[in-house]
Amino acid sequence: MKHIQPDNKISAQDVFNRILEKEDEAEIKAAVTDKLMAQFGRSKRYQENRGVTFTLTFDELLSKITPSRWKRMENKMRSGEYDDFMRSTYGYVITWKNREALNSKNMNAETVAFLNREDSKLNSRFIKGDKHSDKAKAAIGNARRGKKMSDETKGKIRAKKVGVKQDAEVVAARAAKLKDKPKSGEHKARMAEAARQRWAKVREAKAALGTSEHK
Repeated sequence: MKHIQPDNKISAQDVFNRILEKEDEAEIKAAVTDKLMAQFGRSKRYQENRGVTFTLTFDELLSKITPSRWKRMENKMRSGEYDDFMRSTYGYVITWKNREALNSKNMNAETVAFLNREDSKLNSRFIKGDKHSDKAKAAIGNARRGKKMSDETKGKIRAKKVGVKQDAEVVAARAAKLKDKPKSGEHKARMAEAARQRWAKVREAKAALGTSEHK
């Protein structure tokens, strides 16, 4: 039988330090787990208040966390930066796996993911065919009401639309919707003023052109 020789380079202090490190790792892991449990509870309340069916268990959430993310959270806990990190763009959130999962309104082991905020936004972004709810439309309208677009924004929108032909069906549907629709006096006044400004620009352009030709 082969005898294993003791490593004479390892001192009693080294052994003691290793024990402390293991105890520290256990405490850090426990602290992160406590934080995650609190985050799990907040997420459950938030989703249920939005009408989502939340059947995800805490153990199922833990199974979604990769070793690298665990390591990063433990390092942030050790350095005292855990809370700031989790609130940042790169912090991890309990979120939907993809847009299809979000539309299911059922948060469970099949539909959930543990991602940073940026990836969560990408997974939940609107795609072709998605529609805002009436509540969302009202919120968007209230947020934009009374705000004027800057000239720079108007220029970008105009440049994006130049040369783009609208579908004939869309044009016909818009015309049918506007046909015979009564216009208020204020609306007519705005249209008249806009027309005056357009023609004023046309006359200025012609005058400038005529001046340059006579030079």
